[in-house]
Amino acid sequence: KKWFLDEIGDGPVVMKTFAKPFHELGGVFIDHRANRARALTIRNNVGIQLVSAADGTKKAIQIPAGARVSNAAWSPDSSSVAYLAHTDDASHIWIADVATGKSRQLTKTPVLATLVSNFEYTADGKQIAVVLIPDNRAAMPAAPSAPDGPTVKIADSDKNRLRTFPSLMSTTYQKQLLEWHVTGQVALIDVQKGVVKKVGQPVMVRSVDASPDGKYLRVTQMTKPFSYDVPVSSFGQVEEMWNADGKMLAKLSDRPTNLGVQDDTQPPADPPATGGGPASSRRRTTASCSWTRSARWRCRCRRSCCARSRRARSSAWAARVRSRSTFAW
Repeated sequence: KKWFLDEIGDGPVVMKTFAKPFHELGGVFIDHRANRARALTIRNNVGIQLVSAADGTKKAIQIPAGARVSNAAWSPDSSSVAYLAHTDDASHIWIADVATGKSRQLTKTPVLATLVSNFEYTADGKQIAVVLIPDNRAAMPAAPSAPDGPTVKIADSDKNRLRTFPSLMSTTYQKQLLEWHVTGQVALIDVQKGVVKKVGQPVMVRSVDASPDGKYLRVTQMTKPFSYDVPVSSFGQVEEMWNADGKMLAKLSDRPTNLGVQDDTQPPADPPATGGGPASSRRRTTASCSWTRSARWRCRCRRSCCARSRRARSSAWAARVRSRSTFAW
């Protein structure tokens, strides 16, 4: 390594920034003026520099005037650095040339950094996968002048082990706001030309993961119905593999809303063996996956249930679970 990438901080966040209005929606905090997660507004940096690994000398990266920065990342060939530049009303991707330190703006349409608050290079460094604000986006839903009706909750006979959550949605209006805030356009952007290729139609995007060659994307969408009983992190989601035109090639998982009624005092049962065979015969209800350089899928499960299970069982058992959860397309 010749250079280290360093974001320059300027101390604690000032009260003027911390006091900016935001929407709190079931554990999701959104700077609604800038269309980004509140964390990006209050946790960012004032500059970027490169630090020499040989002698510690520093080279400043040019950033746009008046902007704050975050998520700085090397390109795969280390010839440039991409980062998010935040202004009061938008976030954009900028790219800096390492040799000169000069930056240029890549995105013309602002980034929708509400749930997906980062971006990703393809392995060849030619494209960046990101979620943008959709074209012809409707105006943000207006708050009703009066409640649309009473809120009624009915307890049932199921054994419910819900924890006490500090942030839950409670009105129909908040559900409308959530859908508006998280519906974005998945896109691949040419790094050199800035040409934007829209992938599919706008959806409620939780995450985007591009294959190394940029020909496929793993897209996780949030699904309805929304709930007043659990935070957004427990809402249902569907995980799909798309081609670069937005066509769904395979459904990888489909998780309903976790309402907390299952008995979590017992360790989960062993997952079924996956092995080879057609995609339709594989079950992925207990694991997530990620691309590797060989365009294979690899289990990287971080669900709490699996963590409890790994602690409760021997390392040999955990190794067997991981081997069962690994498969290739």
